[in-house]
Amino acid sequence: MDAIRKGVLQLRYLPFAIRLVLIIFVFSAQEALIIYFRGWNNFAAILILVGVLTCWVFRWQIAYGILSCFLVVYIVVNVVCVGWSVDAVTGVIAGIIINGVLVGSIGALRVAVDRANDFHKVKDQFLANLNHDIRTPLASVVGSLDLLKVYGERLTQAEQQLFLEQAIFSCDELERLTGNIRMAMIATDDTPPPHCSVFRLDVPVSNVLRYTYTFGHPIADLSIQEGVKVLADTMHVQRVLHNLLNNAFKYAPSGTPISVQVGIYGWIEGFAYVCVGDKGSGIPPEQVGKLFQKFSRIERAKHVDGTGLGLYNCRRLIENMGGQIWVESSGIEGEGSRFFFTLPLAEKQHQQETITGKHRSIDMP
Repeated sequence: MDAIRKGVLQLRYLPFAIRLVLIIFVFSAQEALIIYFRGWNNFAAILILVGVLTCWVFRWQIAYGILSCFLVVYIVVNVVCVGWSVDAVTGVIAGIIINGVLVGSIGALRVAVDRANDFHKVKDQFLANLNHDIRTPLASVVGSLDLLKVYGERLTQAEQQLFLEQAIFSCDELERLTGNIRMAMIATDDTPPPHCSVFRLDVPVSNVLRYTYTFGHPIADLSIQEGVKVLADTMHVQRVLHNLLNNAFKYAPSGTPISVQVGIYGWIEGFAYVCVGDKGSGIPPEQVGKLFQKFSRIERAKHVDGTGLGLYNCRRLIENMGGQIWVESSGIEGEGSRFFFTLPLAEKQHQQETITGKHRSIDMP
């Protein structure tokens, strides 16, 4: 039985032509039995096997079309061999009903099986990536503290400070990873509302840049407009910016510059923007739509460990604060990518700038 079960499961992965020939062969064999016995009018018994197999190995639209064709063939064969009768009419009605039931039930089962298989694949990959992601910063923490313990008395104060900063940064990385997981475990509808307040956007951005290790990537294009006040959650803004910077450090070639820009957005009235850019390989346009989906990772990211939750959580945080997040990239090597997110300006500032006509905007190229 186990061999039969595995064989039936594998039928779905055969080439389309082979699956179609197999189904037609089974149906033809059953029709041959009808002709041979001349009067075998138990239509349900004839259709069940072919119907179940058809619905299992094809999508429901194709399966319904094939079964409808089989029903027409059955009618013709039955009328030629037996003639019209009450049993023939009953068989036609039963066939139509059985077609719908089989396509609905077996089709739904197939969709459920597909989703379960996809979920298990994603789960296994997620756990494998998570294991590596957590092990890396944890090893850095242990290594830094172990060096301080063994060689602490021989190290200069600057060297001790460096190892402490490395340990603290790795702890922050662990917190970021676990925070992404916690955020992803919360259903979208149950996401707690942000604690929004009015603050200067340049303050949290400067704080993040001041305490973030850049992994040798120079911040070459730093343009922060001061005094831009937004209505948002400071902690959420810092988390989003930290995620975007961390991605830029991971995916851009070593030593390439990273840009950070902050200002008032010129295309959408009443919003400030933050932009993080890199000079990496970029993102192919056809894969941009996958970036902000849960557990989704594009082709360029497959060689870098990650959980596929960072950008998904960024989107949820920004949208909860009334902003938008997106990426601009040509997908050309060296041109890199630019990630933008917007936040609503503080109402008083926006009204004042509108009344005085001093609304300052920065039009992004």
